[in-house]
Amino acid sequence: MRVDRFLSNLPCFNRKQVRLLLVERRVRIDGKIVSDPHSEVREFSRVEVDSDVLQVGKPLRHFMLHKPAGCVSATKDPQHPTVLDLIHEPDKDELHIAGRLDFNTTGLMLITNDGSWSRRLTQPQTKLPKVYYVETEQDIGPEYAITFSEGLYFAFEDLTTQPA
Repeated sequence: MRVDRFLSNLPCFNRKQVRLLLVERRVRIDGKIVSDPHSEVREFSRVEVDSDVLQVGKPLRHFMLHKPAGCVSATKDPQHPTVLDLIHEPDKDELHIAGRLDFNTTGLMLITNDGSWSRRLTQPQTKLPKVYYVETEQDIGPEYAITFSEGLYFAFEDLTTQPA
């Protein structure tokens, strides 16, 4: 949210007062003085006017976890342990998992309380390149390169992956 909107939504300031606060350089976001009304205030931002703290800001939390086999890449599951069950942290319900690995797949999982960060990592529209190291029971020969370059179809989910 823009800082001018954030401040004018508070009961203690009107729009004119907000403009003056910014011009007088009395507003700080995360310790930095801001005068631009378009400066962004996020849920993690600390916002101060003079010495008054208007928003404390949540601490950003990022975790790297090596997911073991037999664990679900989910926040909740009634039958199986989840990756969040492996983390002993308060406020687990605020955490997002950036991506997923199959039940019997092991590997790096990124977990955060910053939902927009995890979406940027995982949404296909961002076209963020990813590299995976995979071991298979049987050799995958060069003849499969075309299949991977077209994307793989998974009937159960009725989806085709991005080209690989």
